[in-house]
Amino acid sequence: MNNSKPLSLPVEISPSKEVFPTTDIRLSALGYYIENLDEFVSWATNQTHVREKHKIENLEDPVDQGEREGTLATMMSTGQFSLESLIYGSTMVGVYATFESTVTQIFKYCAYEYSLNNFEKYKKEMNYSKLNFPILASQYSSDILKLPLFCDTLSFQSVDILRRLRNSFVHRGSLISELDVDLQSFISRSENGSKYFSKNDLRWHLKKAGLDLFFNQVNNTLSAFSSIAIRKYHPPIF
Repeated sequence: MNNSKPLSLPVEISPSKEVFPTTDIRLSALGYYIENLDEFVSWATNQTHVREKHKIENLEDPVDQGEREGTLATMMSTGQFSLESLIYGSTMVGVYATFESTVTQIFKYCAYEYSLNNFEKYKKEMNYSKLNFPILASQYSSDILKLPLFCDTLSFQSVDILRRLRNSFVHRGSLISELDVDLQSFISRSENGSKYFSKNDLRWHLKKAGLDLFFNQVNNTLSAFSSIAIRKYHPPIF
């Protein structure tokens, strides 16, 4: 006889003035991780080469050895580039996700503690469901919280470019042909293309410097917004 209890969803804990949702701790963790990505990619590539060479040396059939040598040569010529693309791209996705989650949690806290219109209800009422998150969030912050989410146009543009690159990486396989013309132009600019991106005939790839650029912009945006939100909605109690 099965006496196990049916599964139930956890009860949501309401925000509290004791804990203001400042920048997601995951962003700090990502910062330390990003610092060491170059070293990790190099180490992983070298370890793969060493282990595959060891396997080849233990093969008895010269034909098998030759085939594996050819496979290893191909893998080593493209492997590090592919690994960098996957790791830097995946980390970029994490940076953007942390931006959205942190902003959403701050909105949720302020709306609950001060009985304001919440973000989800605001989107439905204003019929903004088809707009992207940075625009929606900026409008909500301005209309309801009376605070600027972005300190200037550049910070908004940087986060929006990050959003679009994230979508390209996740949904379009980083295909250059699938990008909007202005984003293709942004990647191809000499000051951006050589420093922040690499590309082949089909796809764009984020370099470590590009990942650093977007991480720092998100971190600065969230820090500035958290600071003004705390001053208005979570003032110190003396």
